[in-house]
Amino acid sequence: FPAWSSFSTAETLAAQEMNGLNAQTDIYLTSFFAGHPAINFLTQGEKQYTRLDTTARFPLPLPPDKVVVMIFNTETRDMLDDIRRLYPNAAIDEIGPPFGGPPVLFVAHLTPTDIANIEGLMGAYYPTDDWSGPPALVRQDATLRFDWRSQAPLAMPFSVEWEGVLHVETYGEHRFFVQAPAYMELYIGEE
Repeated sequence: FPAWSSFSTAETLAAQEMNGLNAQTDIYLTSFFAGHPAINFLTQGEKQYTRLDTTARFPLPLPPDKVVVMIFNTETRDMLDDIRRLYPNAAIDEIGPPFGGPPVLFVAHLTPTDIANIEGLMGAYYPTDDWSGPPALVRQDATLRFDWRSQAPLAMPFSVEWEGVLHVETYGEHRFFVQAPAYMELYIGEE
């Protein structure tokens, strides 16, 4: 195994994976693979990819209408663990030597459905104004842009608790705007 893995094996296998993908697939390579001469040679420079730095934080802003393939080296297992946690239905391949042994790279295949399942915030809608009792409705809200004057999800008064992650790309002050048909309160992180 040590001799086999010493000759750009992981890079060769990564390039083979890339060559098997169609042009509509978005490819992400960890910085270990990005720009590697073996990958550039074997893909003939024709495969476009996005470099995935080892400091990247998940979830990433991914295209909702495309298949995404991420190729990880074995030293980035923590990133792969994030993918497994965020996208539990994603197909993940462990690529190893043909004669058995530990994997030398991991390939995560994310479908548009996998990506859409974590977009937005999970909303729990309560038929009371104080979040008491069980929620009457639980749903994934892709965006928080509603006009409840004509079609509220529940009869007034009701309360909603959204949970999720807000991906903020720029540092600084950010504002939230709410226009409501009745009294309302907005809490972010218990504040």
